[in-house]
Amino acid sequence: MFTTAAITINNIVSFFLCIVVAASYIPQLIKSWKSKKTDDLSYGFLIIQSFEDFIVCIYAGINADTILFLGGFFSLSLICTLIIYKISLDGFNTKIEHT
Repeated sequence: MFTTAAITINNIVSFFLCIVVAASYIPQLIKSWKSKKTDDLSYGFLIIQSFEDFIVCIYAGINADTILFLGGFFSLSLICTLIIYKISLDGFNTKIEHT
């Protein structure tokens, strides 16, 4: 499925893409962990993001791009962590409270 190849511009771009995407989830994970709140995260956003990362993994597998696959897998694991943390803190409560 994956092959060892010389470093190309695609590998370099894939590497930086993976770093940026994964880094974008880390501040939210830290904020959620410190505040013990995830009510500002919507399930829709989290599901769409996890689906996007899953598609990246499939695309990388088809194109034998190991770097992109590992980055997509790492991003998927971070977003799944947010989903699990949200479920553990909030359950599946999606009702809007009026003040």
